[in-house]
Amino acid sequence: MRKVHGRLAALSALVVAATGLTIAGVSAVAQAGCDKGREITINDIAVAEGTAPESGPVTWFTFKVHSAGCAEAGELSFSVLHETTDDKDLRLSDGKIAFDKGDLSGKEISVPVYADSEDEQWEKFVVLLHSPTRGIRFCKDFAIAQIANDDGDARGKPIVFPSMEPRCELHKSR
Repeated sequence: MRKVHGRLAALSALVVAATGLTIAGVSAVAQAGCDKGREITINDIAVAEGTAPESGPVTWFTFKVHSAGCAEAGELSFSVLHETTDDKDLRLSDGKIAFDKGDLSGKEISVPVYADSEDEQWEKFVVLLHSPTRGIRFCKDFAIAQIANDDGDARGKPIVFPSMEPRCELHKSR
């Protein structure tokens, strides 16, 4: 039975190669490693806010969006949301990230945070990934940004949050 199945699989592969036809079962072999789709995760960061005007009007917080798995084309949206920040710290924004077929490179989301000279506690905001197209799966769909106070006696203490380990294991495309 094993020998017959092996020959059938080999014959099916030859038919696909010669004709371009897709035969049930063979397409699954051709897409091996793609059963989970494109897997996305985003990193948490902590950055000193900067002191205006010495450091300039803004400090850029750059989040890395990592992609692994199947390199099918797709798109996702993101939103920047206040947690303990307000409009004096940053402007809320939304955007999209597109992935071309074959592209597993990382993408970046950059958020400008207004520098100030106020002695204050550390603050945080969130970047939320959402609305993925078919074939994109989030391993981690949000990132927490901590704005470290660098003014006055810099007495701010870090905001503690639970470990943000991805909920799925990113794998490399085969």
